[in-house]
Amino acid sequence: MVFFVCEDCNETLKRLKVAQHLCRCSCSAITCVDCGATFHDDSYLQHATCMSEAERYEGNLYKAPKKKTAQDAWAELVQAACADRRDAPPAAAKLLPRLQGFENIPRNQKKFCNWVKNSLNLRGGDAAAVDALWAYLA
Repeated sequence: MVFFVCEDCNETLKRLKVAQHLCRCSCSAITCVDCGATFHDDSYLQHATCMSEAERYEGNLYKAPKKKTAQDAWAELVQAACADRRDAPPAAAKLLPRLQGFENIPRNQKKFCNWVKNSLNLRGGDAAAVDALWAYLA
């Protein structure tokens, strides 16, 4: 999870809350807490992952894991599908842009469907759209 600090009011923000804060605060820049990189405008959106605590404090002694976890691979697959949604079914294509900022998307179908309904505030007859989204991603 990436956290940012507002340069004007020094409020600490999660990545998903930065857009709301920018509307309210009109700050000129935000800075990543972990790596210290400063971002202007919407450039923070590309900063989805940052260095880990071990990487930060161990320096040259740090050894990165040899392969990614299943959750990281799934998150990358979902983000790639959000970026390239040309061949997605129409019902799924409407929901894909709303998934873009999330990193904690479940890999299990039942949990995924419940998570999408709750996180994207889908109510009523959107079960077919959620099923189409799962079929497209899986």
